[in-house]
Amino acid sequence: MPSQGTARPIDDGPFWRKLLPATLVAILVSYLLRAFWQPLHGLCGSYPSDIWYMHINYSWFLVHRGFFEMEYPAGLFAFVKALSVVCQHLFPMTEPHRHGGLLYRYEDWLLVNSVALGLAGVGISWCMHRLDAEFFHLRRGRLLWAFVWTPSFVFFNLFNYDALPVLCCTASLLALLRRDVVGSFLLLGIGTGVKIYPAVLMPLYLLGVPREHRLEAICWFLGALAALNLPFLWLNPQAWWFPYHWQMGFDQTEQTGRFLYTLSNWLGKGPALLTMASLALGMVAFVWRRAPAVPLDSPRWLARASLLLVGLFIFTKNVFSPQYFFWLLPFATLGTGYPFAGVASLLELANIAEAFGLDYWRSGHEEGLAWIRLVRDLGLAALVAHTVLLLGRSQDD
Repeated sequence: MPSQGTARPIDDGPFWRKLLPATLVAILVSYLLRAFWQPLHGLCGSYPSDIWYMHINYSWFLVHRGFFEMEYPAGLFAFVKALSVVCQHLFPMTEPHRHGGLLYRYEDWLLVNSVALGLAGVGISWCMHRLDAEFFHLRRGRLLWAFVWTPSFVFFNLFNYDALPVLCCTASLLALLRRDVVGSFLLLGIGTGVKIYPAVLMPLYLLGVPREHRLEAICWFLGALAALNLPFLWLNPQAWWFPYHWQMGFDQTEQTGRFLYTLSNWLGKGPALLTMASLALGMVAFVWRRAPAVPLDSPRWLARASLLLVGLFIFTKNVFSPQYFFWLLPFATLGTGYPFAGVASLLELANIAEAFGLDYWRSGHEEGLAWIRLVRDLGLAALVAHTVLLLGRSQDD
């Protein structure tokens, strides 16, 4: 078997014969869950998806307004605005709206979103295939069972818009390992413009860039971020700032049952924030101390370090949404092979249980939801701890 980081001729046949059909099946299942959400909602309180939420709350504004306040960053606004324009041109505007005027149907909105996010899912699958074939060399079939057919990929690919930053992060890692600094940091900047979390990978990926090119890499990252944000900041500064202000609201921690909220009840807000910050900085220092001399020659270390940093970001974040686990999925697969072995599998099972029956748990079953979230958080803590142990081993383990 070639050593990690060694290029070899790539046979794309397995992708076209196995991985792509499996990915399309997973996306089809995800689409059916979204399309037939009403009977599922009646049966078990299944949450329709953020595609539905976007349509119910924002489609009229996407059609009739410019840049407006919403709890999503400017990069994601640009994406859904483009999808709205596509809907207006492809489908008749037949649905009357309470604000006046006509709107496209939810079914049309779902179809356009599903095609776009499905393509993102296929892109993630292709990047994972290339990462495995060129650098990680997992056992035959591992990507199929440990990634494409996991409940998290099937459920979350069309659940919300996180497939976009996941694609950017996965493609950025592929470009970085290929020594394409410009492509890697452009993709990371675009992903950060859509959802903020890819920014935590930027300092780590800089370790893989020669010192003389690090300033250039930072400029490409900031350039992509500025291109997505500055036009909207100029159009409507208040709307641009709104999602970040909304996310920072400390009351959000009670709503989502985060560790930060629990610690704040025990220790007070200030000590809780200090504890979480100390944990995060300690783990970052650990990653830096364990960094190999040439990180790009140790792809598995890079995947594990990415998994740790993103997992730590989720763990210490004041807001938690079930789809956040989708962020971990590529790095967990590449860094550990089977990401859901042992205690960490509790994270995925509890996470899916919460996401699938979200409206059920919120309608008088809060005690059960609290237990599910406890299992979920313990699973996340176990995954972070397991990753720390892996990083403490030899780079080739």
